[in-house]
Amino acid sequence: MISKARGRVKSLVAFGIAGLLLVAFMAPAVANNGNGHVNGGVGTQGATGECQETGVDGLTAHYVNEVPHYSLDVECDIGIFFDQNGRINNVEIRGTEGNETSQQFGVYVHGANVDLTNSSVSVEADYRDQFVSVSYRAGSSGNVRGNVLEGAHRVGLLIRGADTSVQARGNTITGSGAKTSNWAENGIQIDQQAHAVVANNEVHDHYWANNDWVSSGIVVFDTSRVNVQRNTITGGDMGLWLEGENHTAIHNTIETSSGEDTNVWNDGVYIDGANIGLRHNNIRALREDNGDVGVWVLGSNNKLIGNFIEDFADPILDFAERT
Repeated sequence: MISKARGRVKSLVAFGIAGLLLVAFMAPAVANNGNGHVNGGVGTQGATGECQETGVDGLTAHYVNEVPHYSLDVECDIGIFFDQNGRINNVEIRGTEGNETSQQFGVYVHGANVDLTNSSVSVEADYRDQFVSVSYRAGSSGNVRGNVLEGAHRVGLLIRGADTSVQARGNTITGSGAKTSNWAENGIQIDQQAHAVVANNEVHDHYWANNDWVSSGIVVFDTSRVNVQRNTITGGDMGLWLEGENHTAIHNTIETSSGEDTNVWNDGVYIDGANIGLRHNNIRALREDNGDVGVWVLGSNNKLIGNFIEDFADPILDFAERT
């Protein structure tokens, strides 16, 4: 029974991220066009409602290397696209029902150093397709700080690709609650050799309530050296997913609760890889005896030190390889 559950949880996350994996492989490289910082005014195409070509995977955007000075409803593929160094500050972007394309982005940074601060990206509850609130990829870098991302229909903050390196601090990322149709969603996702420091974020309510796939508050895979510290992750099927090598998760608070949704998973942390450290975290099920597994441990040479784990049927399920 336990080995069956292990296989099931691994298959769940594989499906949950599969739709996003397709995008990166098709995107051509776009060079960084300058070392200066751009914090521009109203872009011509954005002001007229037209969509500009970005040169990346056929995607269009309202604003290219510029920012709006008003609330922006996304009708193109992307709200704001940057492939030059710059800063995006104090903008408001919305994904709305009726303006969907098959996949949309609020902010998309491609191969540039861009700080995103004090901004909001929200998506209406009845939005039907995929909406990634913020995406950094293709060697991008920057500080993502003090933003509010609500209701993304896939991922709130996606950090992807070799040489991509992001500091994500002090953001609030909230899911759509217990979803039963369209797309499962993760809060923060780091993958495909990207690196990140993820610290002091509030990540809430990322559920998939059909008991066949799983959502995670923070999910890390196919990479190494990601630092996850002092975040608060509440609600959701799986609080924290760490797959790869040399990750560290320290001083996080992870609380799972299904409410009355009996089909929702209630797992705290999943570890699969090598040299992953889980240290001094508070991991608990908010409804007494309602949690399933506190910590899954697979892989080899992973360390669990000083964690507080409470109210799970299985506090730790250890499948780690032994030598």
